[in-house]
Amino acid sequence: RPLLGRRRMLEFTIEAHSLDDAGFVLALPVQLPVVPLLDWRLLLVMAGILLTALYRSLTVTPVILDFSSNSSSLTRGEMLELEWQVQDALLLQLGVNGVLIDLPAGGGQGGYSLATGDHEGDLVLELLAHHGDRSVSQTLSVRLHDPLVIEAFNATPPILLRHVRQTLTLDWRVTGAQQLRIDGLPAPEGELAGPGAGSGTLAGTVLPVDDALTLTLVAMDGQGTVLERSLTLPALPATCRISDSSLTLYTEPQADASTLARLEAGRLVEVEGRAADGAWLRLRTDALAAWSRLAGLDCPDFAPNDLRVLQPGRG
Repeated sequence: RPLLGRRRMLEFTIEAHSLDDAGFVLALPVQLPVVPLLDWRLLLVMAGILLTALYRSLTVTPVILDFSSNSSSLTRGEMLELEWQVQDALLLQLGVNGVLIDLPAGGGQGGYSLATGDHEGDLVLELLAHHGDRSVSQTLSVRLHDPLVIEAFNATPPILLRHVRQTLTLDWRVTGAQQLRIDGLPAPEGELAGPGAGSGTLAGTVLPVDDALTLTLVAMDGQGTVLERSLTLPALPATCRISDSSLTLYTEPQADASTLARLEAGRLVEVEGRAADGAWLRLRTDALAAWSRLAGLDCPDFAPNDLRVLQPGRG
């Protein structure tokens, strides 16, 4: 049987001769069909199937049914989980900010885990599905923000004086914050206000009245995460040294007021405030609180005019 060709018929005759003296002859015509192993019509069918498949492979357009991520906003360093569902794709690629990554086409569904720690700025992701010379793509954006970290929070000076108006300078450095504020600022004159930037400085006048001033820097990121850092500044007593041979203490800030005591020269005394005219200071000793003239005191650590103003008769 031939491999290819048409079906054909072979015709021949079989003759039988008798073995006697009569010599009779019997002739039998025979037809034998010859069928090729592969019929040419079957070849046409197979060729048609192959051509159809080839045509379809060249003309089919892939379809991206879904392309999504686990979040549209992540903290830098978190894993980004991508998922997709495609149809009629022979090749898949993932573009990460323009850099292409080959993906297995799989069975139409797949996923990819992307580390975000090494990426700067936001991510633009593009899924490309190819089938022959036809391609489709779909993009999505993911916002990356820095992790919330309070790197520094400092104050100058680190030690304050009680009852003395003084300049306090704060500096901070915070990454990943959308909102910042400082709690505990004693600013009756409104000279200090909360910060609004990730890093910077803030200076203003404070008048501590307690033994310490506690300030808390509160930072919040766009996801609602809150971090705090507290700073405690001790407030020491404001002191002056008696420069005269002796210092007279009075009940009121006036020369004709009653005399309470006399203090020897060289002694340190705690100062609580001053009179409005600045000529008298209110002192506190272990036994009493009284007024004395400024002229008899030496106050090297502060300017007496920066003391808070006290009214006479205040206990």
